[in-house]
Amino acid sequence: MGKKKRKAATQADQAMATQRSDADAPPAGGMWLWVVRLCLLVAASLTLYLSVKGSAALPGCGPESNCDQVLSSHWGRWMGIPITVPGLVLYVIFFIQTSGLNHGDPAKARRALNVLVILSMAILTGALWFVGVQAVAIGAFCPYCCTAHALASLAVVVFLTQSRRVAAAMGVQIAYRGALAVVPLFLALVAGAQWMFPSHAKVQVVKLAPPSPEAEPRPAPP
Repeated sequence: MGKKKRKAATQADQAMATQRSDADAPPAGGMWLWVVRLCLLVAASLTLYLSVKGSAALPGCGPESNCDQVLSSHWGRWMGIPITVPGLVLYVIFFIQTSGLNHGDPAKARRALNVLVILSMAILTGALWFVGVQAVAIGAFCPYCCTAHALASLAVVVFLTQSRRVAAAMGVQIAYRGALAVVPLFLALVAGAQWMFPSHAKVQVVKLAPPSPEAEPRPAPP
């Protein structure tokens, strides 16, 4: 009987130790988080290059190409800046906030989770909006822009599929319906600004050659 009691006590201690280690373990981690970060890193790199260099320096995006038609249209700018800049800001903030999921402070980890859910809605809304604009309003697709949107959207979808498990580990519930309120607000901010403050396409300055002496009118003979 003594051996059985000692064995049962040992098993109970091991179970309690396992529970403590699970409680102390970070709520988010694993391969999926690195997939999210990698997709965001590539998307942010593409977006940064487009913001700085434009379409002229990209292979396959010369003048009159699909890239040039998209980025040089008034839909390619927002409040006077390239439309890629707001996307870059969202991607960078999302990337930084992923590290907050494993923060030692539970309150900061929950705050990071809430911010990531809100950013997810904004990124998906922006991707759908801009791809729709390319299809309907412009009639051309920028492959680099679409690749960045696809990678960022993939990162968001992977995160959202894991968000319930992360929230359960934190002991909280995510208000997905409340996060959906970001969709109309983000559309109003992006689409409304583009409608109300359109940025015209780039203007080409044509230099006129001075008239040749032969073209000047000659005085009539007396």
